[in-house]
Amino acid sequence: MSTASRLSLIGMYNYMPTLFDELTLPDGYDKDTFINSLLLEHGEKCVMYSNPDFMRETIGVWAKKWELELTKIYEALTAKYDPIFNYDRFEDIEDGRTKQHTSKVSGSRKTTDKPDFSDNISLNKTDNRTSGGTETVTANDTNEHTVSADNSSAYQADSKDMIINNDHTTTSNTDNQTVNASNNRHVQGTTQDLNETTGTDTSDSESENNKHTAHIYGNVGVTTSAQMVTEVIKQRFSINLYGTAIRLFANELLIGIY
Repeated sequence: MSTASRLSLIGMYNYMPTLFDELTLPDGYDKDTFINSLLLEHGEKCVMYSNPDFMRETIGVWAKKWELELTKIYEALTAKYDPIFNYDRFEDIEDGRTKQHTSKVSGSRKTTDKPDFSDNISLNKTDNRTSGGTETVTANDTNEHTVSADNSSAYQADSKDMIINNDHTTTSNTDNQTVNASNNRHVQGTTQDLNETTGTDTSDSESENNKHTAHIYGNVGVTTSAQMVTEVIKQRFSINLYGTAIRLFANELLIGIY
């Protein structure tokens, strides 16, 4: 198909004013500014697809395809910075430390119960007792029995009992009694081992957090501030937010033949 049968971008837009209805741009871009800039710079170029409806859908697909890149270009060109500083660093450091102390005290206890003593009690006793005495009794007893015979007027002995020299002697008795008594007593003190262990456990912890925030910036090196300003101006002239976006559009959807 020759270029004579193709429409230019401006011609198709005049033919179908809804040509850019499917175009969506990231936050920060103005759609009208994009369309007008595109028509001013590339309006005379022919469109890639001559069917207006299909070209409209294709523009929507292109916008979705480059959405992320267009977003990053916008963020890079609108970032805040000082043009005369070539060093800008942020530091945010946080150190944490935890200390824990543990101590233990233990011991045992032993007690002794006093006193410890003894005593000895002895008793020696002798009891001498004497009883009775000596008694002598002498007796001569005569018992005579007489009867009178029938042919006699005088009594005549029938029988005679006689106890002669009946001596009775009683001798006193001596009773000697000795009593020996001894009482020994010993009281011993007792030692008591309680086997008691006392202990104390102590534990404590300490936390310490240190936070350090720093912002270091300025001009470091041999580049002067004037040189840096010059570089920024050159960059701004060579890189434009909308200029970059419409070049991407022209490269993919327009034919570079007038």
